[in-house]
Amino acid sequence: MTPLSMKNKSDHEDDDTHELEILKGAAQSWLARSSSSRSTSEYDAYPQNFQSKPSRFKLEAMKKSSAKRVERANWDFKQSLWDSYEIVNVYKKLEIGLALDDPFSGVDSQTRVQMKKRESKKSLTNLFDLMSSRRFK
Repeated sequence: MTPLSMKNKSDHEDDDTHELEILKGAAQSWLARSSSSRSTSEYDAYPQNFQSKPSRFKLEAMKKSSAKRVERANWDFKQSLWDSYEIVNVYKKLEIGLALDDPFSGVDSQTRVQMKKRESKKSLTNLFDLMSSRRFK
């Protein structure tokens, strides 16, 4: 044999050994992977403390929601169709309506409202009312 053909033979054997080592390594890793009780997921490749940045759309949504919170906090009475008197009046009517809807909601905490005693016909107030003109009433 010529030295050239021997060289090719040794290169060929080296390639075979290299491929065999790669094959053994792949088989060993496959065996180790399949023999473990817990399967490996694709998420195990990422570090545990990795946090992704929020997307452009999520950032935009967060900005809009924070802007809405600020708008709700400030009430502009100039833009209201009702004046303050009407608002207070409606508020009182709603409160009375809510109290009438559930009459037993605060029975323990409420004190009984007593009727005002009727004055007698001979009281000083009634005598004064009879003697004076009605324009003072």
